[in-house]
Amino acid sequence: MIMLVIFVLSTTAFLLSALSHAGYQRENDKVTNDALAQAKAALIGFSAKNTTPGLLPCPEQISLIGSATEGSADGSCSNTLPTIGRLPWRTLGIGPLKDSNGEILWYVLSPGFRTSPINSDSPSQLAVDGTSNSAVAIIFSPGIPINGQVRPTPTASTPPNVTQY
Repeated sequence: MIMLVIFVLSTTAFLLSALSHAGYQRENDKVTNDALAQAKAALIGFSAKNTTPGLLPCPEQISLIGSATEGSADGSCSNTLPTIGRLPWRTLGIGPLKDSNGEILWYVLSPGFRTSPINSDSPSQLAVDGTSNSAVAIIFSPGIPINGQVRPTPTASTPPNVTQY
């Protein structure tokens, strides 16, 4: 009888713990998904109201990290290769969007969307889920560091290293 009570209590504790973790994960996912949705809307709005419709900003200028103008887009980035960096939230006219782990969202820009002409024939050059040329830009949450990744607090002198995200 005592073994049965111990079994029931331990099973109940395990189930409650699992349910609690699932609820916590759902809340974390909601925070991240909301930030990603805001970033997407801001990029679309930026592109639509720009004097060159379709033009998108470069990722954040790393020399401004930690300054009063942190989050501003770099003034120039490659228009022939994909460019990756943190989302230029200040340039987009929004606050710093962070995932549920407190990390600022990252952004990849396809070549060809930095200068005119940009039109419906402008080819995207980013792949999503193995499908080539399917995205003009990708916004992503870096999530928690995985084994081997080191993420010191980014500064202008020690900017974030993309391989650590």
